[in-house]
Amino acid sequence: MSFSRGQKQLAAILLTVAVLAFLGLASRGRNSSKYRSLKQDTSAGLFVRLPQKNYTEITDAAGRTLALVPAGSPRPEGFSPVRTIRIPPRRVVAAAGQFDVGLISGLGFGRSVIGVTEKKEKWHLSEIKEGLESGRVTFLGSETALDYERLRTLEPDLILSPGGRAGTFLEQLDWPAIQTYTPKINDLTVRLKFVDLMAAIFQRPEVAASFRQNLTAAVDEIQRKVGSAEPTPVMWVYVGSRNFYVEPGNNWVGEIVSQIGGDYLFSKTLGDSTVPVTTEYFLDQGSRAVVMIVYPFSEQVFPDKKALLKFNSYLQKIEALGTGGRVYAVNSIFYQSFGRLDEIVRELAAILHPEIFANQKLLFFREIK
Repeated sequence: MSFSRGQKQLAAILLTVAVLAFLGLASRGRNSSKYRSLKQDTSAGLFVRLPQKNYTEITDAAGRTLALVPAGSPRPEGFSPVRTIRIPPRRVVAAAGQFDVGLISGLGFGRSVIGVTEKKEKWHLSEIKEGLESGRVTFLGSETALDYERLRTLEPDLILSPGGRAGTFLEQLDWPAIQTYTPKINDLTVRLKFVDLMAAIFQRPEVAASFRQNLTAAVDEIQRKVGSAEPTPVMWVYVGSRNFYVEPGNNWVGEIVSQIGGDYLFSKTLGDSTVPVTTEYFLDQGSRAVVMIVYPFSEQVFPDKKALLKFNSYLQKIEALGTGGRVYAVNSIFYQSFGRLDEIVRELAAILHPEIFANQKLLFFREIK
C-alpha cells in the first residue's frame, strides 16, 4: 500500500500529537507531589486513526466510524455517503451548541460555520455575530428544536450533532453528521481528542499540535511561578436556590485546577459532567474553599456576595463567601472559548494565586465581591 506525501505528513503529525499528549501534559508536575497527572482515557470515542490509502478513519463520540476523504477522491468501500466526510468542509452546521463553534473558531476555522443554535445576541465570536447579521450564518433554532427544513436549504458539508434523538434524525438526512458530545467522562483527554478530530477534519493537524504546545507552555510557566506555594482550596459549582451541582474531579476543569496550584475539593467526586450532590456533602467537602467558581443558572446575575447568600443561605458556611475568600462567576464568553484554553488556564492561575499573577486581567471570569 502506498501513501501520498500529504498522508505521510498527517501520519507523522498525529504520532507527534499522541507523544505530546502522553509525555507532555500527562507528565506535568512530576517534580512536585501536589500535582497529579492527567490521565489518558483512550476509551471515550473521538479518535483519529492513521490514514489509509485515500482516506482517514475517525470515530465520533457515539462510537461510529466515519471516513475523512479529500475532495475529488472516491468514496471508500464500506462507507455510506452519510459516513463519508469530504475534507476540508466548507459549510459546517454546529447543531451541538457553543462549545464546538468556540473550538473551531479558536483553531482558525470559524468562517466555515454556516448554521448555529444560538441567536446573535448570545455570540461573542465576531465571525459568527457578523455572519448572523449579514445572513452568511443562519440561526436554526435550539439544539432540541432544530428547524430541519431550514437546515436542508443550507446544504452543509458536515453537521456537528448533539446526539440523542436529534442526532438520530440528523443521520437520516443527506449529509454526514458526527456526534461531538460523549456521555463518558468529559476529562481533558476527551477534550484534546476533539481538538485532534477537528484538526484532522480541516486537514490542519499542525494546529492540534500547536494547541497542545501552547497549553503545555502555559501550565509549565504557571507551575514554575507557583513553585512551592500552598495550593489554594477551590470548588467549581452550579448553585441553585435549594440544590448544588459540582464539577467532578475527573472533569477537565478539576484536572486543570489541580495542575496549576489548586487543591480541588471535589477531586474524589466522579461523574460524566456536573454532578448533583446533597447539601451535606457539598458543605462537608467544600466548606474550606478559599475560592469558589460559579456557573450562573440561566441569566442569573449576582452583583455581590450578599446577593449570592440571599439566593442560597447555606453558602454562608463556605469560607469563600467570607471576608477572606473569593468568588468568581463564569462569563458567557467562556463557553465559546475552548480554542483559547491556554488563556483560560492563565486566568485561572491568577484567580488561584493573585499574589503571584497580579497583572492578569479577567475576560472569562468576573469576581463577585
